Amino acid sequence: MYRMNPGVKKDPVRRWALPDRVFFGNGACHILAGVYLREPPLHGFYAERIIPRDGLAGNHIYVTDGTVAFDYHGYTRRIRLLQYYTNNWSGEYADGWTCRLERVDFDLLDTAELNARKMLGPDQYLHDPVLRAQAYLQKIDHRAAHQKALVRHPQKNIGKSRKSLLNLQPLEQLPCLSTKDQRSRHMAGCCNHDTKFDGLSSDYKRRLWLVIAINAAMFAVEMGAGHMARSQALQADALDFLGDALTYGISLAVIGASIRVRTNAALFKAVSLLVMGFWVMGSTVYRVFYVGVPEAQIMGVIGFMALVANLASVALLVRYKDGDANVRSVWLCSRNDAIGNVAVMLAAAGVWGTTSGWPDLIVAGIMGGLFLTSAIQIFRQALEERRALVPA
Repeated sequence: MYRMNPGVKKDPVRRWALPDRVFFGNGACHILAGVYLREPPLHGFYAERIIPRDGLAGNHIYVTDGTVAFDYHGYTRRIRLLQYYTNNWSGEYADGWTCRLERVDFDLLDTAELNARKMLGPDQYLHDPVLRAQAYLQKIDHRAAHQKALVRHPQKNIGKSRKSLLNLQPLEQLPCLSTKDQRSRHMAGCCNHDTKFDGLSSDYKRRLWLVIAINAAMFAVEMGAGHMARSQALQADALDFLGDALTYGISLAVIGASIRVRTNAALFKAVSLLVMGFWVMGSTVYRVFYVGVPEAQIMGVIGFMALVANLASVALLVRYKDGDANVRSVWLCSRNDAIGNVAVMLAAAGVWGTTSGWPDLIVAGIMGGLFLTSAIQIFRQALEERRALVPA
């Protein structure tokens, strides 16, 4: 029953400083369960996941042998844990709280699997949570605690109405309890998995440095080629490379900072994307009245080089595409580059086939629109994260 202060869960330093039980009960329950299953102190256990209905908080992962469950609380009867969890969370919602149970069928210590389900991987905390979970588990006499849970909370002591409800279905299909019971106003120590990756990973930082180098090099190549070919689309794409290199540097600099600093960085990047979008739109309108056809061959060759560079960047970053506003802005910029390079090659084909500059201008306009829509997405997410800092 831990109620977090605003901002603690999104601050890697403050989160790591929490006591073990609070740490594993607020965003790291899957790590504790994963370590338990990888080095099982007792056999016959598997992981289950509590998934609230859409719009509700209260995600949680624990391990169980079907009768006794283990999480950051320690050992208790599985039915009692579900009853406790439901009672506490139902007190937070006037319309009740419902959820479903799923048996976990993925690796709880695999970063890619976890990120796909909006959970942090072991390499995305301030320090190694696996070692912390191992140390936590080593403090427990598991056999004695398991036996104590059976003796201390015998089946007959569980409320009859809930017992009959829970025993109606097989364990694998067991639904969470649904109730409008308002008696408990204590928030259960939740492992709510809506926390977004904030970039605090040595692997992510290495990948980001590589992407910065790729973008800086391609800006120089594409801008020079864009002038030679008189291609507005190439110059727009080169500007995007420059903007990406600069904003990636900002993203790297604010990793590990407070959520307020990271959202400020994301808002700055959104503004820069807006400026680039309006610049491309304005210069494209100007070029409509400019006489001259771009060099299709140069456009095609440089566009292909840039596409290869951006596909490499996308491959490096795709593992971390779902993160906070700061991390997501990096992904959106890289995605924009890849789309832009495909568009430049299409523009080159259009210029070559029509001997007209219109395909180049159309593509440049589309890219300007892409900048603007990405800026809006980043603005929205950054503002949502900023609002989450304010206590309700």
